[in-house]
Amino acid sequence: MQIPAALLIAGIAVGLYAVRPSLVAAGWLVVIAALLLGPLSGMFGLPQWARDLSPFTHAPAVPLEPMQWLPIVLLLAIAASFAVVAQLAFSRRDIG
Repeated sequence: MQIPAALLIAGIAVGLYAVRPSLVAAGWLVVIAALLLGPLSGMFGLPQWARDLSPFTHAPAVPLEPMQWLPIVLLLAIAASFAVVAQLAFSRRDIG
């Protein structure tokens, strides 16, 4: 169930790179921030509002709690929108 959250993070990183290649470092910052605020936030004792900044906290932990489709669908929709933006940005760049 963590795949939609990972796709969202990848979509943001690729979208940043597609808009401007110099933003590739910002993409890595998004990846690191999502991991530190999501799966690793328990080690740091972060408050819930900080944990909610990571998409990994919105995906349901299926064996421990019942399946919820709304967060999965929303994460996939947002990831798809970033993929579309990235595709449009790549098509406008002069790569040859």
